[in-house]
Amino acid sequence: MKTAQEMADFYIALNSGKVPSNAPRNVRRNLDRNRCVDIFGSIENSLRPNDDVLYAFVAYTVIGRNLKSLTSGVSDCSVAFTADKCIIGQKSRMGDTCFSVLYDNFSDIRMKKSPIVYPFIIIDFLTEEVSLQVAPHQVDMFFSAIMDILENYRKSKKETQNATVVMQTSTADELKKFKELLDMGVITQAEFDAKKKQLLGL
Repeated sequence: MKTAQEMADFYIALNSGKVPSNAPRNVRRNLDRNRCVDIFGSIENSLRPNDDVLYAFVAYTVIGRNLKSLTSGVSDCSVAFTADKCIIGQKSRMGDTCFSVLYDNFSDIRMKKSPIVYPFIIIDFLTEEVSLQVAPHQVDMFFSAIMDILENYRKSKKETQNATVVMQTSTADELKKFKELLDMGVITQAEFDAKKKQLLGL
């Protein structure tokens, strides 16, 4: 997803048939398509050309340990997850406000449920803790999706690192073979040096 319209449609589809009849007005209000597109506008405006949003939702309140309330009196913020980062945005009359956190900077993610207030999804990262308040019928679904995205990111990163190690090992093995050929007199020093430069990308 790259547009506010796509994110709004995704969010509305996620909630289709799941909103309790006794849900507060603000929960039902955020499923209005035009309002939803407006809420996700700040995320759309912050995306880089190669960013693709994998998951998006509306948080009713976003509170940071050091950032205070990010909502500044505006009740709804947009939250999006791309392949490598979380983006939290707010659209207001004063303009768009967004900040991004790379998954590499996440130290913990958890849920906090209470019978008195709406539940929170809490994300800890290196310098901050952000609490995203969502409706009770949404918290488990959103949390599970976020955990899946993070798990896929970690697996992909590990596979990339493993592929790099394999490539480095095979380069070392190749150099060793050519050194043995040089020592046996099968190839010349010039041929060995040329192959060494080719293998090391010099």
